[in-house]
Amino acid sequence: MAEYKKPLDALDVLKRMSEEYVLIMIGNGELKEAFLEKVKSTNLESRVIYIESIPNVEQIVLLISMHRKYLE
Repeated sequence: MAEYKKPLDALDVLKRMSEEYVLIMIGNGELKEAFLEKVKSTNLESRVIYIESIPNVEQIVLLISMHRKYLE
């Protein structure tokens, strides 16, 4: 996670959205700790899925397909 990607701002946007929305954040970087701390301080733990890394594309496809089934 890098500042120019605005991961902390994404949490502000999620907080204003309906509770049916979730945020899937994939990555590691300089803002990881600040991001996870803000998730806790804004009580968004149930709406944020944090994945440090995904080693292959098949896992990304599986994650997205599981999420879509959950929303149906």
